[in-house]
Amino acid sequence: MAKPSILDIQPFIANDQSAIRYYLVFAVFVFSVGLALVGVTFYPALKAENIFQDLAQKVGGGFVSSLSAFPLKELLARRDRLRILTALQVRIRKLRLQKTPPDEDFRRITELVWEIYKKGTIGS
Repeated sequence: MAKPSILDIQPFIANDQSAIRYYLVFAVFVFSVGLALVGVTFYPALKAENIFQDLAQKVGGGFVSSLSAFPLKELLARRDRLRILTALQVRIRKLRLQKTPPDEDFRRITELVWEIYKKGTIGS
């Protein structure tokens, strides 16, 4: 079964732009929760409960150091993919300006876009 031809990859670009905004907000939220947990341990009323203070610092540190790294990693991956898609879109526009655009170039671009999203979907 032949894959459909991609003549405009703007929907793919818009999808990645939206995902970048989502992961940025999510990373800031997770980082903020971690800072709040660490910051609450400096509140004078909680200093008496040493076990809760220690636990909150450890959990907050986990949020700041590890958990906020996952959305940032995904954000960077999407940003890189967005750069590639933007470059492909420029190439498609240049091909359209030609009087007789080569079908082979469109076919290769289409295959490349599908491969990018196939790898993103299966995670390899």
